[in-house]
Amino acid sequence: GVEERSRWLGLGGKGVDLTVNRGRATFELTMDFSGATDAASYVADFLDAAMVEDIDFAPSSEPDATDVAAVRDALQRLRAEQKLTEDDYQRLLDVLEGLS
Repeated sequence: GVEERSRWLGLGGKGVDLTVNRGRATFELTMDFSGATDAASYVADFLDAAMVEDIDFAPSSEPDATDVAAVRDALQRLRAEQKLTEDDYQRLLDVLEGLS
């Protein structure tokens, strides 16, 4: 699941908590959006929708790509398959570039 959360009073910032299931393994991931608090809810909504949607990605053309490059490639494929609007695509790219 995906959950957006605010940090404790006084610390500011927001985060997105993910519960990821891979086969028999389940693990937790946390993304910190202290530097881009407005992006937290948008990213949480996007990830929640992406986890529900059955998207079959072809293998990446560059299997050793960095995290940013891999995310950019995935966004381009979503856009090409018209599963992401141009506005949402640009907004996510802006967030991605701001975090790298």
